[in-house]
Amino acid sequence: MQIWNRQLPDKIPLFKPLLSIVLLALLSIGVFLAVSDYYVNILFDRVEKQYRQNLINIVSVARHSVEPVLKKVRSGEISCAEAIERIRPMIRAMTYEDRNGKNYVFMTSYNGTTLVQPLDPAQEMKNRLDLRDIKGVYILRELIKAAKTTPEGSFVRYHYPHYSHTKTIEEKLTYVVGLPEIECYIATGMYMEHAIQEQRETLAKMKYAAILLLVALLIPIFFAVFVILNKNKKLLAEVRTRMQVEEDLKKGEEKYRSIFENAIEGIFQTTPDGHLISVNPAFASCFGYESPRAMLDSGKPIDCYYADPGERQQLLRMINEKGVVEDYLVKMKRRDGDILWASLSTRVVRNNAGHVLYYEGTLEDVTDHKEQEEKFSKVFLTTPDCIAISRLADGRLMELNLGFEDITGWKRSEAVGQTSYDIDFWVETSERDLMEKDLKAGGDILHREFLFRRKDGSVRNGVYSARSIQIAGEACLIFVMQDITEHKQTEDALQKTASELQMIFKNMFNAFVIWESVFDEEGGFVSFRFGFFNDAFARISGLKREEVTGRDVFEVWPGTEPSWIEAYGKVALTGNPDTFDMYHAPTQGWYHCNAYRPTDSPAQVCVIFENITQANRRKRPFDRARSNSGAFSRPIQAASLC
Repeated sequence: MQIWNRQLPDKIPLFKPLLSIVLLALLSIGVFLAVSDYYVNILFDRVEKQYRQNLINIVSVARHSVEPVLKKVRSGEISCAEAIERIRPMIRAMTYEDRNGKNYVFMTSYNGTTLVQPLDPAQEMKNRLDLRDIKGVYILRELIKAAKTTPEGSFVRYHYPHYSHTKTIEEKLTYVVGLPEIECYIATGMYMEHAIQEQRETLAKMKYAAILLLVALLIPIFFAVFVILNKNKKLLAEVRTRMQVEEDLKKGEEKYRSIFENAIEGIFQTTPDGHLISVNPAFASCFGYESPRAMLDSGKPIDCYYADPGERQQLLRMINEKGVVEDYLVKMKRRDGDILWASLSTRVVRNNAGHVLYYEGTLEDVTDHKEQEEKFSKVFLTTPDCIAISRLADGRLMELNLGFEDITGWKRSEAVGQTSYDIDFWVETSERDLMEKDLKAGGDILHREFLFRRKDGSVRNGVYSARSIQIAGEACLIFVMQDITEHKQTEDALQKTASELQMIFKNMFNAFVIWESVFDEEGGFVSFRFGFFNDAFARISGLKREEVTGRDVFEVWPGTEPSWIEAYGKVALTGNPDTFDMYHAPTQGWYHCNAYRPTDSPAQVCVIFENITQANRRKRPFDRARSNSGAFSRPIQAASLC
């Protein structure tokens, strides 16, 4: 006892600090445990709250996706049974991946019949109302009760096997939303125990390690605090990341909605059987509706807007084969029956199982473009001129009109695809080389004459114009030609006739002149000017064409008698030809004249002259003798009367 008492004072100084340390350690451990439990509970609450929100979001998306069908039930358009058949494929497609593996949205009727069970299809259409978990909870009854009591959504807990990786039974938190219109509910769940088990195990290890190491100067406490804070930061970072993603998704949805509403092209979605899911204002306007809602409320399937309903089936076959069809030209009908030409670009959207969910695409009204194209195509085909479109490099014919057939003798079906050399079109191939050279230099060719060969081998005269154009990025030329063989022959004949007539006029004995009429302001014929006249007229008059052509007669012959003006004016104004003899003082000669108007216009008078001056001189003595004998015979006649 004494020994104890002797040693105790030595140990008391150590005992108190040790006791203080132990008490402090215990207190620290207690505080640590209390604090850690507090923050762990907060952490688990946050995690569970986040998981709950995820479940709400998923079921809300499913609920919104079936809303159009439920509206039709509420409006009486379809029955509950028909609505269920439409909704089941939509819900069956709603599988997703969460952090614990594959998950799904399921659907059950209020009578306990499983309608959709994506991961266990064998359970579908079975009544499982009496299904209980390991604690005796009637699972479906609790879910049905929650759906009926709070159709807008509530949570239910029960124990259920985990399908994703094991058959282990775990507690499951399920969010259920009622569909009273069709007496069903949709729901999805999450295994909470598995979701937080990893965190629980990690934190438990940290606790035990902290307790053990706290005894050794409490170092692990600081380490544990550091680890906890680090984990908490990661969790908060994940939460912030998710919030940012949600915000970005919200902005993206708003941006898409703005594009959808304001797009110039029509945008649409249809069900596989052709019912419209959504359309934008441009699409509704194309078919004569004042708004997308008015078009959707009409209830008309997309087939009603095809001019030929069979056209949609052909389009669907192409889409299902290729997945997407672009710029498909189709004739459609507006609301009032007017024809609409549209360019469709459409794709098919499938679920993970490969089933068609819907079709979506864009529509562009190309009616004006189509009508212009048909008009120009008709003009191209029916114009009597030969029109050909060919490649510039080798002359390969790409498109021909009916005028080509008439002028060349080649059928379009025979010539398209061949070169102009293949059909032996050019009599002189150098003409084609020259055309190519000129077009490549950047110029156009207008009204160039050449020789071409018809299919029957005959050589003809032609005149062509050509211009280089670009078609699908390839240098081509448009070639327009007329056959001028007959025109050329007529022109040559006319030229020959003109030469012959010119020779006749030049060498004829009688004088010939064309007078150009001169009128006053009131239309009276007052004079005439020199026009064309032949060599005989020049000899008789002593005038030269180059000196007097276009000059007034009074300027050349000031003493011309008014009788000439009167005679020519009568012919010019009446159009009646006249023949007369008249003396012309300036030339001191008598002339026998045949005057006529060459056209319906009084602008010109043609005259053929014959100089009869000598004949008149020979005739004068005879006329005087006749005059004298007449005077001599009168007294004799008078005498006899007496």
